[in-house]
Amino acid sequence: MNHPFNCVGILIILVCICMSGMSVQAPENHGIVSAVLFYSPDCPFCHQMIEEILIPLKSQFPESLQIFGIDTTTSPGSRFFQNYIDTFDVPAYRQGVPVLIVGNTALTGDEIAAQASPLIEKALFSPGKSSPVLPGLW
Repeated sequence: MNHPFNCVGILIILVCICMSGMSVQAPENHGIVSAVLFYSPDCPFCHQMIEEILIPLKSQFPESLQIFGIDTTTSPGSRFFQNYIDTFDVPAYRQGVPVLIVGNTALTGDEIAAQASPLIEKALFSPGKSSPVLPGLW
């Protein structure tokens, strides 16, 4: 089946997330929040989340938010996704993409739209480690 997005398209979108323009920034005394997005280039919902939620969030916090995309259709991406499933003890009904991990919180599907912004803002303005808790990633 021919999808409107392909691997090159998702790569361009993820580069845009990393290079978006400036706006509001976290105070200088706070660190950088790192997040991991598990996605599939064949998933229209993944593309929707990237375009409607993550790119605007990255634009809002260009200096303070890093989002790392992991394509679950690749061999390394699949291994990282399985590591996420094992680490977070994810039940079978929640083992789809997209998944956004911030710190020790994993958001799936519609949770990303509803909870990503407040979760990232809380992490930006709170002391402590905000990188995803995912063994083997860092």
